[in-house]
Amino acid sequence: MLVLGAKADLTETETETEGRRVAGLDLGRFIAAFGIVWAHAGAPGAQAGYTALGLFLVLSGYLAVGSYLRAPGPGFWATRARRILVPWLIWCAIFRLLYEGVGGHPFRLLTEPFSLLIGPAIHLWFLPAAMLALVFVPALAQQIQSRAGLIRAMAALVVVSAGLGMVHLSTGPLQGIALPAPFPQWAFALPIYLWGVLHALALRRGAGWITLCGAVLASGVTWALAPDLGSVQMALSALAFEILRRLSPQGAAGRACLWLGQQAFGIYLMHPIFTLVAYKLFGPDLARADLAIFSFLGAFAATAALHRLRLGRIVA
Repeated sequence: MLVLGAKADLTETETETEGRRVAGLDLGRFIAAFGIVWAHAGAPGAQAGYTALGLFLVLSGYLAVGSYLRAPGPGFWATRARRILVPWLIWCAIFRLLYEGVGGHPFRLLTEPFSLLIGPAIHLWFLPAAMLALVFVPALAQQIQSRAGLIRAMAALVVVSAGLGMVHLSTGPLQGIALPAPFPQWAFALPIYLWGVLHALALRRGAGWITLCGAVLASGVTWALAPDLGSVQMALSALAFEILRRLSPQGAAGRACLWLGQQAFGIYLMHPIFTLVAYKLFGPDLARADLAIFSFLGAFAATAALHRLRLGRIVA
C-alpha cells in the first residue's frame, strides 16, 4: 500500500549540519518534491515515491532538531506554527473552496470526523502530523546526552518501527482491518521522522554510524514481520539522505540548490491544483508521466511567482 503526500520541513531557508549549510540537502528537498508529484500521478515507477516521502520525513526531523537547538523554548513552537500550521490552514481553505466549486463534493467534516486530521485534500495530512510530532524533538534533544543514550533510543525505535509497520500495512493482529486515514500514513511517517531526529543528534556527536546501523536493523526487522517495499524505507531514506548530505556544491551551484530547495514546499502544496488543470485541459486519458511533468512544472512556476510577488510566506 503506497501512502504518499507528505511534506518535509521544507520551509527552512537553509539546511545545516552543526550550523554549516549543506547544499545537497537543499537539492534533496527539490528532488523529493518531484518524487512525490511523480508518485501521486501514478507514473511508471511510482513506488519510488516511498523513498521520496521517506526523504521528506527524514529532513523534517533532522531540520527540526537544528531549529530547536538554535532557538529552544517558546520561539521554537512559534516558528514551527508559522511555518507548518499557518500554511496548512490556508491551503485547507483553498482546497476546500476549489473542490467545492469544481467538484461539488459536500463538506464531509461532520460525517467523517477523521477529516479533521487530514484536511480537504489527502496530501495535506502530514502538516498537522508534523506539528504534533514536534513534541518529540525537545524531549529527545534534552534526554540524549551520550552515545549510550543514543543506542537505547535507537533500539526503542527499532521496536516502535516494527509495530507501526504492521499498523501501516494492516498485517499481524490488524490483518484485514482497513484503518481510516490518516492512521496508516502516520504509522509509516512517525518512525522515519524520529530517525531523522536521532540522526541529527548522532551527527552532532560524531556517531552517525549508530543511527545508520539502526535504520538497517529497523528495516530488516520490519521486513521480516511484514515484507513490503514500505518496510525498508527507513534504510533507503537514510541512504538517500547520506548521499545528499555529502554533496557540497559551492558558489553559484550552491545558491541554485538553495533556491530550488525553497520551491519544494510550494510544489508539494500546489501540485494537485495543476493535476486538476491537466485533467480539464487534456482529459483523463493523459499519459501519467505527462501528467506528473505538467503538475510539477505548473506548481514549480506558481511557487516561484509567489516568491517573486513576495507572497512566499504561504508556500515557505
